[in-house]
Amino acid sequence: MKSIGIWTVLTVKQLLRSRFYLILALLQPLFFLTVAALMSGTRGERLGATLAGTTIMGMWSTTLFGAGRALHRERVYGTLELLLISPRSLLRPVLGVCLGSSALAVASAGSGLVAVTVLFGFRTSWARLALFVPTLLVGVLGLAALGTLLCASFILMRQATVLSNTLEYPVWFACALLIPSDVRPAPVALAGEFLAPTHVSTLMNAAVVHGDLDRFACAKLAVLCPLYLVAAVLLFDRVTKIVRRRGELTLG
Repeated sequence: MKSIGIWTVLTVKQLLRSRFYLILALLQPLFFLTVAALMSGTRGERLGATLAGTTIMGMWSTTLFGAGRALHRERVYGTLELLLISPRSLLRPVLGVCLGSSALAVASAGSGLVAVTVLFGFRTSWARLALFVPTLLVGVLGLAALGTLLCASFILMRQATVLSNTLEYPVWFACALLIPSDVRPAPVALAGEFLAPTHVSTLMNAAVVHGDLDRFACAKLAVLCPLYLVAAVLLFDRVTKIVRRRGELTLG
């Protein structure tokens, strides 16, 4: 746990120095929130669902950014080989990086909450806000677990950052963020059930709009997150064996 905490803190410090990341975490969700509010004409308490959706959008974007760059940065610096030949698993450092990326994205919720309050008259009770905070923490854990699994699949890909960018909008659509869930084709909706952002969004929406804790969504996340991590460990071990056998970091 200590090494995970160290990697998390280091990731937060590094990302705070990135202007691109700060724009991604703070301004992009704010832009989508403003556009959605203006187009729908929604005001007051009804903006709670929009706030929940844009918060998850921001958290997912920053998690993807962190997962895509986590090992790509080590490849560029020439230290990825050292990590792969180490007897220790990559799970802890990669999980720490994804936790740092997701945790800093909580700023998306803060900027969105200020925006809807000041610009669109959003009002909610302190009890709902108090429930919203732990759902954010659950969201950080869920998205970090999914990001770790994605990062494991990016090890042998030199263009991991490009691939991670292509997963941003499809996941938004599959998880019904800012769109009605019933407009998705059945296969897409089924895929969304296996993605953490779907259930994190449900949790946040229940907390902000209804002031309730969606225990069914919590149960789904409690099942999915360990599965993500187990799959990541298996993939890390498999990739490490392939790299050591071939002696190169390529897909060929």
